[in-house]
Amino acid sequence: MAALDRREEGRRPHGSAMKESVTEPSEAGGYEIWGGLLGLSGVAILAFLLPPLDTILEGHEALHHLQHAVTFLFSFVAGLSLYRLLQISSGKASGWLERTSQTLLVIQHRADPRGIFAILFAATIVAFWHIPYFFNLAVVDHLVHIVEHLCFALAGGAVGFALHSMGRWTRLGSLLVAELSMLLFAVFLVVFQLHVYQVYPREHEFVFGIGMIYTMMPLMVYTVYRFLVEQVS
Repeated sequence: MAALDRREEGRRPHGSAMKESVTEPSEAGGYEIWGGLLGLSGVAILAFLLPPLDTILEGHEALHHLQHAVTFLFSFVAGLSLYRLLQISSGKASGWLERTSQTLLVIQHRADPRGIFAILFAATIVAFWHIPYFFNLAVVDHLVHIVEHLCFALAGGAVGFALHSMGRWTRLGSLLVAELSMLLFAVFLVVFQLHVYQVYPREHEFVFGIGMIYTMMPLMVYTVYRFLVEQVS
């Protein structure tokens, strides 16, 4: 029996070593994946906000709106990646990096435990910069244009960072409200042929409205479909 116990004890370190060898690569992979996404998002944001791409996109209203959407989405990915990296660092890193990661995660959880503030912040930013006066001002004033894009980047990053805190209904509701708002705005542009943003020709707004209608309707259907699939599963 004693010999059997010794053999069992001899096996345990080997098993724990195998467990560590399996766990560590996955955590290292997490660093690589989320760190890579964060880096790629940062490069993409800069590419869309700096010349020459910024100048090209600003020339047509539909492309300018697309630039805002892409900036928001890449910033969303950057915020989500940053949160995941902090999550990994809080349990794996040592010293100041672990303490800093834990502190930031605690602050986010206490300040916005359900992600509602992030959604309201993003919605306010997007609505503000689509008020005709401020939108037109951003097109004609380069400094205001930079501030506008930084605000979209902050809005997307805030939502991505707080995504883990949001419940299923919060995610669905915020997505549907955003998609429905953009769809109704596009319908008004097309049906009433409004000329909201004077810095662009009227035909630009008609093209933008048509593009938004064909984009938002499938997105709304897909959003509801994904939610129903999650509910069933």
